[in-house]
Parts: sequence; structure tokens; C-alpha cells
Amino acid sequence: MNVSLTPELDELVNEKVRIGLYQTASEVIRDTLRLLKQRDDEALRAYQRVGLTEVGPEGHGDGAPAVAVGNADGVDRIDRTSLTIGGRVARADRKAAVIPYRVRRDRLEVALVTTSGGKRWIVPKGWVDEGERPRDAAIREAEEEAGLRGVVARKPLGRYLHVNGSGSCRVDVYLMRVTDVLDHWGEAKFRRRRWMPVSDAAACVRDELREFVHGIEHLVGEHS
Repeated sequence: MNVSLTPELDELVNEKVRIGLYQTASEVIRDTLRLLKQRDDEALRAYQRVGLTEVGPEGHGDGAPAVAVGNADGVDRIDRTSLTIGGRVARADRKAAVIPYRVRRDRLEVALVTTSGGKRWIVPKGWVDEGERPRDAAIREAEEEAGLRGVVARKPLGRYLHVNGSGSCRVDVYLMRVTDVLDHWGEAKFRRRRWMPVSDAAACVRDELREFVHGIEHLVGEHS
């Protein structure tokens, strides 16, 4: 698929191709769409640039819009509940986020990363694949976006509804005790990672995540 992305996203995708993070062309397409969706308003403009078109509600009993994209395998569809590319399906109504933490010199710290555009600090977050557990998606996103591995609680801290201009989705939020900090990771060239005191991290994230970040002081204290 020949597309014209923003220079930032084009560089990111090409770098990931160069270092061998993709095994198939379908994986390139799927990850490109994931990155586009993370760009909020910029993503909507990018959708238009790469030729993605809104499709009517045919076949959608609830009237949910869909997006069609052409590729070598034919036309795949993205609707409110799933994203199908080359036979792989990611749920479009569910994401997983992870709050990575460590205790250093008796101080609790939280790791945040920048958005792909570098404008805001966020926690690692991404789409849950069809058939994938949200916890596994949270573990995957922590390594892909932040270069962090660790112990993730079996149950989420909670969940919230994320709403933006393209719709809404449920986000399950997990806590990770970091055990391994990678110097090099998939998106290191395009994201900065920073360890912050809990109060600073809470001030950086969106309102819906702030309560979760503040709450880890109590949770970690209980289990220390």
C-alpha cells in the first residue's frame, strides 16, 4: 500500500521496518493505523491523506461507521468493535493502559512516555487484539512504547471510557512493577521516557487517568 504519511509517522514506520519489527506487510499496515489513531485530531487528517474513506452503515445494525482501506489482500474493514487487516483482528472498542512504577532511593516513581508527536506525556496504552487478554496487551504496550518489562497485576486497577472525535472505547488500566528497563526498544527513537514522582506524573496525564496514578501510592505502600 503506497501512502503519504506525516514525516514523523513515515520516519517511525520506516525505522521499525529497518530494524525488523514487522514480519509481514499486514503488520506494517496494522501498526500504521494504530499510530494514526493515537494522533487524535492529527490522525483524522492523516486518515484523509492516506486515502481512508468513511463507509456508510450497511451491515451495521447500530449504525456504527466503518473505515475501508485497500491493500494487497483486498479491502479490510474497521468498525466500532473490530479492526481486520490481513486476517488479524484488533478490537476497536477496547484498549489497555499500564502504569509502570519503581521504588528508587525510597521514592516511588512512575514512568511516562511522550506521544508519538512528542507533545504530551502519557502512560503506555494501545488496542487489545481480538482474542488477546487486556493484561497481555498492557504488557506488550509497556515494552513497545516505553521499553519496560515487569510484573503486572492479574486484575486491572479499574477502567474508564475514553471518548474522542472518532468515538469511544473502554480502557482497562493495569499496574506494573518494573524489573527491567531497556536501553533500546521499538519506539525509542520517537518517544522519550521519563521517571517522575507520582504527583508530577499525575499532573501530566489526562483527567481520567489522574485518579489511578495518585492511587498507586496507597496500593504500593500496602504491598511493600
